[in-house]
Amino acid sequence: GLTESVVTIGMITGPPIGSFLYAIGGFRLPLVLFGANIIFLTFIAMFTVRINESCQIAANNSVALREYIRLVRMPATILAILCVTLNVVTDSFLLITLTSHLQTFELQPQAIGAIFMCLFLSYGISSPLSGRLADNRNIEYTLQAIGALIVVLSFILIAPLFSMSKNAKLVTIIIGLFCKGLGAGPLISCSYTACLKSVTQNNGMIRDSKICTMVSSIISFAIPLGNLLGGSTAGIMFEELGMKKCSIIYASMFLVLATICMFRVILDNYGSQFQYTQSLNTYNETPHPLTTKAVQKHSYRSFE
Repeated sequence: GLTESVVTIGMITGPPIGSFLYAIGGFRLPLVLFGANIIFLTFIAMFTVRINESCQIAANNSVALREYIRLVRMPATILAILCVTLNVVTDSFLLITLTSHLQTFELQPQAIGAIFMCLFLSYGISSPLSGRLADNRNIEYTLQAIGALIVVLSFILIAPLFSMSKNAKLVTIIIGLFCKGLGAGPLISCSYTACLKSVTQNNGMIRDSKICTMVSSIISFAIPLGNLLGGSTAGIMFEELGMKKCSIIYASMFLVLATICMFRVILDNYGSQFQYTQSLNTYNETPHPLTTKAVQKHSYRSFE
């Protein structure tokens, strides 16, 4: 949770700071400044971070590859990877292609950075809220379906299907980016919760630090996978299909994803009701010991 909050702060402050530095010193200044800070923090970490005995024991008890394979084969894990990967693919697509699309509005770099900040600001709001609801209410798949539908709406707004004025298009793009961040929160934060609950509750694994690390590493793996797929396909799709057709394709993908999540909600509800009915039938078919003794005592008195 703390790591996700720090990442969100970086995503919110990155676009305005980067665009401001770009306006002052061009493309080289942000890279030089951020690179120097990373090198400086690396030396600080070398002298401040220490490996204690518990970390060394955890490193020796490393997770085997077969345990990861077993975890990846679970349906909840596959759905979680799909949600996170597809969300990051669309984020990469927007970050790569929307900049050139916004340049047609003759905006300054600071204004473009502020527009992109709407995406990460709304994600910073929806991510902790949806994660809290998923932990307390056990509605992670419902939240994922709602998030996918919000993303569908966001792509419809980013590439409007109807002709409108230039200023109206810019407003719809800003609203669409804000909606994209709202939908991304449940898709990412609830994926970890859904996968962890499925592993511990439905598959009999103990919820310890080892399982939490495995689930977290798989969800974290889906993020660079989405960046790789989105970054390698964004330019080709934008040049060959255009912004409107690409948005329709991604909106259709998230509509299918929302359908899958809702099907999982129905399946879980039906499964829980079936288990409850089976438990009632088992209870009714099993004779209660007190009732059996009372019947036997009554029969003895009747015989006498």
